[in-house]
Amino acid sequence: IYATNLETLWGEELDKAVEKIKPYDDFILTFGSVDIGRLEEPDFAQHVEETLKSFKEKNIRGLKLWKNISLGMKDKAGNYIPIDDKRLKPIWDWSAELDLPIVIHIADPTAFFKPIDQYNERWEELQHNPDWSFYKPGLFTFEELMEQQENMLAQNKDTTFIIAHGGSYSENLGYVSKCLDKYP
Repeated sequence: IYATNLETLWGEELDKAVEKIKPYDDFILTFGSVDIGRLEEPDFAQHVEETLKSFKEKNIRGLKLWKNISLGMKDKAGNYIPIDDKRLKPIWDWSAELDLPIVIHIADPTAFFKPIDQYNERWEELQHNPDWSFYKPGLFTFEELMEQQENMLAQNKDTTFIIAHGGSYSENLGYVSKCLDKYP
């Protein structure tokens, strides 16, 4: 049995976390992250390569990527970054090359993408936490995120993705099952 440290850290912050849990590294598997804020820098692919190779040297067991990529971050043109964006390809390719699985958080429950009204099954929860709602102009819809997710899986068959929230769609396990069959 292992515990997994899934903080989205890199660089010195990740090194500090690794050092802190070093006495327990036979029990705690640590995942790291990549600075997506560097996505548009010309050396991003090199940054990814160096980061992930250093992860292997430090016994980092995989990557953790957060939903802020598609639901929070914007590129220099002011556009949200789709999870199937070709600029993210170095992450998928190097993770496959180095056999580093990626725990990725793409979407939240479908109710978080619907209007906050009496018909929303999570109305009370969203009343207390309105910032959890992704029903906002300009954001990707749940359906768009699912399309991007499928594109990401189809284009990166050698990469191991562990997709949070039951493959992003725990409300529709039939869909998740079809994806698992199609993208084993």
